[in-house]
Amino acid sequence: MALPKCSFSTRCDQCRGKGLEKCSVSACGGSGWVQCTQCNGRGRTETAKTITICGCSNGRVRCSTCKGGGKVHCSNCSGCGGFYHSVILKAEWHTRTSTWYCQNSFLPEKQISKAHRTLYWSNQQQPWSKNSSIDGFIQYLQQDERKENIQLKKSIVREYQEEHLKPTAGVKNRMSRLVCTIERLDFEEVHYTLDNEYTNKKHPELGTTFRFCKFPVNGKGQVIYENEYPLNCCGCFGNKCACYSCCCSIL
Repeated sequence: MALPKCSFSTRCDQCRGKGLEKCSVSACGGSGWVQCTQCNGRGRTETAKTITICGCSNGRVRCSTCKGGGKVHCSNCSGCGGFYHSVILKAEWHTRTSTWYCQNSFLPEKQISKAHRTLYWSNQQQPWSKNSSIDGFIQYLQQDERKENIQLKKSIVREYQEEHLKPTAGVKNRMSRLVCTIERLDFEEVHYTLDNEYTNKKHPELGTTFRFCKFPVNGKGQVIYENEYPLNCCGCFGNKCACYSCCCSIL
């Protein structure tokens, strides 16, 4: 963006503002004429029997570089005679993003990132500054914390302060816009109990109770994640992750 009242012009020193300079062809020398190559400057061509008058002008022709004018456009200013200077303001914008997972299950973040999620809440505000109220930004976020056991508002405030305000404190920059999007993952958590010979080694406090989660993944349908399979249990798809199938003995 060019700044107003910061532009000025200067004269070209090479052509002294005229935009023209002497033809650079040595044979021309600024005269606009060069020696004819047909008659070698004699004005005629001779053979043993004939003498032919050349069509040039007394052994000279117009210089093809300057078209006979003896002058060409200045090579320094391209014929403009000077230069126009303007101050350009360059502003760089960086988008600072952060992703956080607030959940009430034992699903790892890697599995959540691959799952099919739906939009739960979204808001954006522009203009935005470091002094803007984050509490006012999330005032229309509705949720049932008693049922979902997730404190979204507190999590958003904490994430904004830790990942956006503190890292930019004391830095000469400013915020322009704030965008926040919350996505929801609908899953099913299943608890099942086995005989006393099976013990939950991953979470001993659960005794003989084991868990797995069933959730949707794009292109794969329903997928099961579990990390509590006993080694001597089914484990039909491995002891880390099993896909939903009717052949699995725990379903």
